[in-house]
Amino acid sequence: MAADRSALRALLDTAVAPLSDLTHTVLSQAFERLGMPAIPDDAGSKRVRVEQSLQQVPDTEHRLLAEGVLQQQDAFDPSANVTAQP
Repeated sequence: MAADRSALRALLDTAVAPLSDLTHTVLSQAFERLGMPAIPDDAGSKRVRVEQSLQQVPDTEHRLLAEGVLQQQDAFDPSANVTAQP
């Protein structure tokens, strides 16, 4: 069971790492939408904020976070924000 939790945390680390490509403002919104703990804008770089937030997610909440990441995977993808050509 501990190995499963460790593996899930490693997968989540990889899954949420791209959030650091967002602006600080959108990153804060992403934390809220995913149910991750809020980390203040001035707490460090975006990468540090993502790492700190993930570290604060209790092991018991990893499954819910993983589900949220899967459901929201395109919502915070900067490359997906392309305006359609008329």
